[in-house]
Amino acid sequence: MSNKTVIDWKRYLVFFAKVGVSVLALIFVFNQINFTKVYELLTQSNPWFIALALLLVLFSQWVSARRLNCFFEALDIPLKESFNLRLYLLGMYYNLFLPGGVGGDAYKIILLHQHSKVPKRQLFLALLLDRLAGLAAIGYFLVVLSLGVDFLYPYSLYLMCLIPLAYWILKSLLSRFAHQYSKIYKQVNLYALLVQLAQVIAIICIVCALGARTQWMGYALLFLISSIAAALPLTIGGAGAREAVFLYGASFLSLHEEVAVTASLLFYIITVFISFWGGIYSFNTPRFELNR
Repeated sequence: MSNKTVIDWKRYLVFFAKVGVSVLALIFVFNQINFTKVYELLTQSNPWFIALALLLVLFSQWVSARRLNCFFEALDIPLKESFNLRLYLLGMYYNLFLPGGVGGDAYKIILLHQHSKVPKRQLFLALLLDRLAGLAAIGYFLVVLSLGVDFLYPYSLYLMCLIPLAYWILKSLLSRFAHQYSKIYKQVNLYALLVQLAQVIAIICIVCALGARTQWMGYALLFLISSIAAALPLTIGGAGAREAVFLYGASFLSLHEEVAVTASLLFYIITVFISFWGGIYSFNTPRFELNR
């Protein structure tokens, strides 16, 4: 058996292992709640709020694609925004729908290396820093929203100090180990904050669509925590992991468990819907275009 065949089998095994974890997690979650209630919430949800949430998630993905292009521009690969967006959607599609195939990030690295000759290591670092910028923004919003949690309120001053401290530490590390990205640090952080703001408002819209408008801060906090859990490479697009966080978090914060899980499912469905359209470009790879 060739090395390539072994690698392909490993990819399939990893994919189906993730599917298994997602399925088991979802089965566990639905065994803990009233599924009939979840169905009622889904069928009776306000479609206008759902539509607004969809537009906000779409906007967040556009900003996220623009943020990633900032890193490519720093490597002297200024992709045209239209091509960059198509490539970003194609990456989302690969990450969700291709069993054993090349992941979205790996595909971008291969494609950009072929056309620009920039070393794969530098491209990998750019993608990694882009992800870290997103995680940092989640952390900033987590600190702000945690101030609405009663038992954390006495520590509010200390928690708020974490934001400038984390910002300074990340900037110092970037200046020391990846100085070519120092000039775009502020811009990238602003884009990352805008992405998370749009997605937090989107989850609030979803919660409002389900008729729970008074405890939005708690649901938004759970959403941010679940986003970190979903980023771990253990499930398919975070399915199962996100719902488990919402389930346990809702119990901890005295929120409606069925509303929390339903909101999580709706956000995942919206993400899958957007990712699905990236599949159009899997049949006709977008032509490589630089903004020059």
